[in-house]
Amino acid sequence: TCIKEEAEIIVKNNCIATVGSEKSAEILDKCACENGVRCLAHIKIDTGLSRFGFKSDETDKIIEIYNKYPNIDFVGIYTHFSSAFNDTELTGKQLSSFLDTVDKLRKANIDVGTVHAASSPALFNVDGTALDKVRIGSAFTGRLIAKNDTGLIKIGVLQSPIIEIKRVPKGTAVGYSGSFVTKRDTTIAIVP
Repeated sequence: TCIKEEAEIIVKNNCIATVGSEKSAEILDKCACENGVRCLAHIKIDTGLSRFGFKSDETDKIIEIYNKYPNIDFVGIYTHFSSAFNDTELTGKQLSSFLDTVDKLRKANIDVGTVHAASSPALFNVDGTALDKVRIGSAFTGRLIAKNDTGLIKIGVLQSPIIEIKRVPKGTAVGYSGSFVTKRDTTIAIVP
């Protein structure tokens, strides 16, 4: 997060943070310093989801982040795939990009810690994505898109408030993989 109040919560509750930008590292480091602690964090690599994280080709900047902030202990590195539920070829390319970045960091004598990439769809759909750990999400609730029968069953319903409503023009790609394209000007709701 780049929001100081959220970084404070992370630090005060001894959570492991994600650092995906210089600004997020700066804010997290400052909050840790102000609270007299060292904070644990994972570096986020953006391999194509384009939400947040360092780009795969920003190796020099990432190395600088590892070395610049004395109040952060980096204990892991990860990425998140944009289309693991329906595009194994793209996911394989994203995995290769991520592992190439990890390799470059290791060659620069950076201890990257835990390396993880697989979400639930990646685990069940794409070989080789289960690295040091797997981040289950949708599989926990039995709600996941997989090419094979997983044996999982749905265990409940998730509910969330709408945090924003906005208008998008006709022809706008919405969601993972741009899997929905508006056929007309459309009102969409953002659900966290």
